[in-house]
Amino acid sequence: MHIIIFSGYNQRAVIAFLRTLKQCGVTPSIIAKSHNDPIFKTSYRNQVKAVRTKEALVKKDIIFCIQKIKKQTGHSQFLVAPSTEALNRHFLDNMSFYKLYSIEIPLVNHDLYIEISDKKSFSKLCQSNNIKIPVEHFDLNNTSLPIVAKPIKYLNDDGKAFKPILIYNKNDLIKFKTNYPQNSFYYQELVIGQSYYLLYYFSRDGQVYKFSQKNVAQQTEGKSIVAALPSKIHGDPISTQYENLFCSIGFHGLVMVEIIKDTKKNEYYMIEANPRFWGPSQLFVDNNTNFFEFLLYDYGLLKKEPTIGSTNMLMSYYWQGGVSLAKKEGADIVVHSPLDMDKNCIEWEKNDVYNRQDTNELFKEELGHAN
Repeated sequence: MHIIIFSGYNQRAVIAFLRTLKQCGVTPSIIAKSHNDPIFKTSYRNQVKAVRTKEALVKKDIIFCIQKIKKQTGHSQFLVAPSTEALNRHFLDNMSFYKLYSIEIPLVNHDLYIEISDKKSFSKLCQSNNIKIPVEHFDLNNTSLPIVAKPIKYLNDDGKAFKPILIYNKNDLIKFKTNYPQNSFYYQELVIGQSYYLLYYFSRDGQVYKFSQKNVAQQTEGKSIVAALPSKIHGDPISTQYENLFCSIGFHGLVMVEIIKDTKKNEYYMIEANPRFWGPSQLFVDNNTNFFEFLLYDYGLLKKEPTIGSTNMLMSYYWQGGVSLAKKEGADIVVHSPLDMDKNCIEWEKNDVYNRQDTNELFKEELGHAN
């Protein structure tokens, strides 16, 4: 089976995956989103075997790319890396079609994937399994602020994808009502506290691999994490609740669950789940709990079962380019843990996700230092 990676989106995770493949001696084929794909500014440019002709995911275009890879590599069976939400849903929606071409994606079935990935349905699932979720509000005209407007589904009835909207005050509420279809959202209390990611790989034979990260800083409006540290909460009872939940519903594969520890109540609340690659993947790669290796072994691309290495030398995660891009857009960086941000200032730059030999050109470009 041959690995195919769609590049151009969720790029930091794609790079972390490519680094893992190189370390494991596995050669993939990359399908670039266009000739302007940032992958061409990395040392992995020679692994690009095809370039999409359309920005949208179109079956005919994808098959044309994979047929090119088939001719170049001689492989006839393919495993697509589950790198982005749009990609995963496209393949799940068209699974019977792609199976005709011996193309597989390492995901659970369509309905289970949607139940976990859609925010409303996963919130209901957690609530029914006694996992705390933020208080839900049903009357926008008579509710205490701040709240979060979350999309009920990934795509609404008009085929539009929305991100969660933070509503802090009445002006924010007026803007929301003016600019967004209210029936596409549900509303929860905005939980204030420390953000964590619980990270898992559930193998098809029942093994559970886990890690966690403390989110130190991120772009505004809940966008990309720019600084994170390893955490130990995957060893706490809160993690066991999610492990039991995912095992009980027959889930396998990668999944990240964001939780926030409420500052006042001292309790964890589920925020969302993502059953796919996630942006700060370099953190678990650098900290010897490489979920990508578990996936590769699960699908027969590694013959020897990976082990969790020493985690005594814990490394941080930093994306300086994400900070720079936010500043260029006039946006601030939200610091969840000022003490950690200040204490680890030397480590941040040292461990930058792109300030490495294979992506140095991309690093310089994001910081505005490109020639």
